[in-house]
Amino acid sequence: MNTQTPYPATVRAGIIGATGYAGIELAALVEGHGEISLEALASTSGVGRTLGSYYPQLKGVLANRFLISLDEFLERELDLVFLAVPHTTALEIAALLLARGVRVIDLSADYRLKNPDLYYTFYGVIHSHPELLDAAVYGLSELNRAEISQATFVANPGCYPTAVSLACAPALRSGIVKPNLPLTVSAVSGYSGAGRKACESHHYSLSDETVFPYKPLVHQHTPEIEQTLTRVNNNIPVSVAFVPQIASFKRGILANCFMQLSETVSNDEVQSIMENAYLNENFVRVLPRDIMPSVADVVGSNQVRIGWHYDEHTRVLYVASVIDNLVKGAAGQALQNANIMFGFEDSEGLHSIGKVV
Repeated sequence: MNTQTPYPATVRAGIIGATGYAGIELAALVEGHGEISLEALASTSGVGRTLGSYYPQLKGVLANRFLISLDEFLERELDLVFLAVPHTTALEIAALLLARGVRVIDLSADYRLKNPDLYYTFYGVIHSHPELLDAAVYGLSELNRAEISQATFVANPGCYPTAVSLACAPALRSGIVKPNLPLTVSAVSGYSGAGRKACESHHYSLSDETVFPYKPLVHQHTPEIEQTLTRVNNNIPVSVAFVPQIASFKRGILANCFMQLSETVSNDEVQSIMENAYLNENFVRVLPRDIMPSVADVVGSNQVRIGWHYDEHTRVLYVASVIDNLVKGAAGQALQNANIMFGFEDSEGLHSIGKVV
């Protein structure tokens, strides 16, 4: 259990950005949580509208929840706020909430990177609160559990970094990966990863029945993956050649990761390394050699499935991981981190959900 200042029996929570895909998934999850009370929902548009007017498939209490303005939201007495807002939008809101003593889980990228210069390179902004970057605990639940349990501010990981980092971390941590070589990652995402707001490249007529790469080797998640894996690798720098792709399915990510090993190892050794890394984790399952995961295995859940194959001829370890980009890649991991922060069971509110996208 958490040893910080005691919390009320029911944690009062709010969501800013509740109408986006990650926000609505999160609202559905929190609404079903036994220890967290959803007190307020805000959106930059649609003030006064209900969630049901955006998502008619919602039923009951959640469908009838009204959206309030940011000003009204900030007047509420809350213990925890989830920021499900576009990148760069959380910079000022997070700082304001933290100054008021509210705990924050930020689903945007605004506080994930420790080097403030990278925000200008990859997001085109000068970070307005670099003093808070060290205070933000990176919320990859399975890798940073101890720090998250003591955190007041969590930077929730991106979807690609979650899938890639969980796939690569066991081998890197074990020391079997050859140093000074880039890891190669090819990852495929469903088109919901682009968010609810339509853009031309992800319009249905262009994205249906196809797959295409985008931002090859320059995607904004690259430094986030490298930062995470460098830390796992005893702070020895890890570089990643990352090519993301969009495919014509709604949700899910398949990350294909290739690592050159420094010496020949047995398949039994690899299996032991992979399994032991997540032996006590609720949401990660490592499959036996050559049994590969499918995106369909995890859609609508907070689960991670990892498969692998080791080729002795090339000494290449291939690891495949699948997640739901809107759950484990966003809303589900945010709630998992809230559970860890407040000392609840890891899986509280995450047993099952209904898909809304």
